[in-house]
Amino acid sequence: MAMLACVAALPMTSGAQETVPQIKPATLTRAEVVADLALWRRAGVDRVAPLWLSHGLEPDAYQSAQQEYLRLRNTEEFQKEVQKVREGQ
Repeated sequence: MAMLACVAALPMTSGAQETVPQIKPATLTRAEVVADLALWRRAGVDRVAPLWLSHGLEPDAYQSAQQEYLRLRNTEEFQKEVQKVREGQ
């Protein structure tokens, strides 16, 4: 909101057409969010992230889990998880 207020306060140049950046709402569905969380947990990031983020411990384990999450998220596994959520499994 503060960013929009700052942009709106900028002076407009005469004759020039300026566009104000639009803030778009999240585009993920509930099923996609739930599927994403399932992949995050399947990759094990939920187990090592607290150690890494709070104490800097287990950086290799965190990096491995994060890479596995990204691999899962960018394959057909994500769509399979979304479908499972939609079917209520």
